[in-house]
Amino acid sequence: MATKTKVEETAQASTAQQDLADRAYKLLLRRATIAAHGSKVSASLTMLASGLGTDAAAVETALAAKPQTFSRDERGGEVYFGIEKPGLHSDLVADWKPQHDLAHRLNPNATVITPEESRQMAAEFARRAAVAKAAREQAEQDQLLLEQEAMRAMQNAAAAQVSESELFAHYATPESSAFYELLVDEEPIAVEEPAIPSLPSTIYTLNVNGADQQVDLSAPLDEISSQYQPAFAALLRAALTEDFRFVNFDVQWYLDDLVERFTKGDIRRIKDYLTETNEALSDRTFLTDLFNKRPTDADYETYRFSLNYRLLKEKKEFEFVGVDDERLWLTANATVVHQKRKASEIGQDYRYLDEPAMAESDDAVSGAGDKHKLEHTLTYYEYENGLMPLDQAAAGFFPKPVLDDQRAAIFRFESPQLYVTYLTELRFPSPNRGGYLVGLDEFYQNLVPGATFTIEATARPNVYTITFNRLSAQQEERLLQVDEKRNRYIFRPVLFNVQTNPQMLLSEARFPRLESLHRFDEAERKRPELVVSRTFEAVGDTVERDGSSVYWALLDDLFPAVNIQRPFSRAYLRAILTSSQHPYFSPDSEGGDSYYYDPAKK
Repeated sequence: MATKTKVEETAQASTAQQDLADRAYKLLLRRATIAAHGSKVSASLTMLASGLGTDAAAVETALAAKPQTFSRDERGGEVYFGIEKPGLHSDLVADWKPQHDLAHRLNPNATVITPEESRQMAAEFARRAAVAKAAREQAEQDQLLLEQEAMRAMQNAAAAQVSESELFAHYATPESSAFYELLVDEEPIAVEEPAIPSLPSTIYTLNVNGADQQVDLSAPLDEISSQYQPAFAALLRAALTEDFRFVNFDVQWYLDDLVERFTKGDIRRIKDYLTETNEALSDRTFLTDLFNKRPTDADYETYRFSLNYRLLKEKKEFEFVGVDDERLWLTANATVVHQKRKASEIGQDYRYLDEPAMAESDDAVSGAGDKHKLEHTLTYYEYENGLMPLDQAAAGFFPKPVLDDQRAAIFRFESPQLYVTYLTELRFPSPNRGGYLVGLDEFYQNLVPGATFTIEATARPNVYTITFNRLSAQQEERLLQVDEKRNRYIFRPVLFNVQTNPQMLLSEARFPRLESLHRFDEAERKRPELVVSRTFEAVGDTVERDGSSVYWALLDDLFPAVNIQRPFSRAYLRAILTSSQHPYFSPDSEGGDSYYYDPAKK
């Protein structure tokens, strides 16, 4: 029984050693990946034990049992085991044939040399290369010495005024001398001078405002840019538009291949974020909060352009309401600034602003054309609806739309006197509708119709400050207000301490007959001539003219009163009073910017 157990243990031990030897062989083959066939590959016993994950003594015992496969040697006190990489010339390959050799297939007549002969040939080639290199370096050194000696001879000859022939006699060979004499005796060869090509013309014909102009492109760049920049920009924009490789957002153009792509999931996240916040958000906010992008990132501006370009393509989902560098977005058909009347009705009221002559604004107290400051006098219509017209003064002050089809832009008005910020919306003009600013209802509650206020630009293109001048003492006047229950206008006592334009103040002392004036319905408001005639009856004086009773009034009295029912500019009101379509209005021949209204001629 004891003998049987000993035999089983020996068999098991032999099987374990065989498995360990096979694994060591495969491990050594991995080190022989780039080694030639038949070359020896070895590794230390420590490395093999670590790679096999077992004891070094067990590895040494297993490999020593197969001396025909593993060779053992010691180097520097370390035991190494090695194998010979098998290949075509290995004894393991019994069916190897010489016709498979590269030399036999490509050059069967090649001379077979021994490894020793190959080493001798390589050494000879190296020796010849070294000799050739030394000879080349010596020749270069001799040439350098010769040139230096010639240079010194020239310097000495210049000092001693030696002739050129004497100078080079020492260096000239007989052949070179004969060749030199041959060149001297020959007649000079006539060489034709190459024709200098004419320079291209620098005159370019450019279309400027519908007329062709000659532009000299050789002029300084600053001068050309100052005079013709819009025309050249239009040409460049047209060329880029026709090239399908380029895409743009406003004045920024990118190669389409460089634009970042956004998935439908990214677009959905942006829409959900806008819906959740219910306000206009900028592209910078999206990049920071949703895409973890920072302005310091190298690809930040590319991502920013790509985001705006992609959102612009999603017109059914998003609407652009930004200006210049403040690119704001809303979900389509969203409303963040509420207004008392329909946008279409207000746009129709300001339709006259489409005509430059009618939009001329006399309401601006000062600062017309100033890009940083705008002063305005408040009318009753604007006060009641929280509006401000986009007349010529305002159109030159507020920024232009960024996109051709842009409907509106969102602004923030900061009141440092009231410590309040107002969100406003600028509606840009469209066909048959004028532009206006809406959202100032709360601010106007601190003013009265006829008050003056100032809007100033800030460093941000969509942020403004709005202020008014306070009086040192409060004033009390009976001013016009609306009675919502009776739908009529009445006078009530009002305390105010803001600066006003006396000509625009609707006080009972100046316009007593406006008491109980009813508010017009929409059909009546749409007829400006009817509004003017009713205003004549309320503020005009009854006089006799040509045997009939007519109304007479100054334009300064008519203007604040007509702006109760609907908006007018002075130019628009004057155009109605002098139009041949309304013969019942006529100017006073005595001047003074006064007019008559004859009801009998209607």
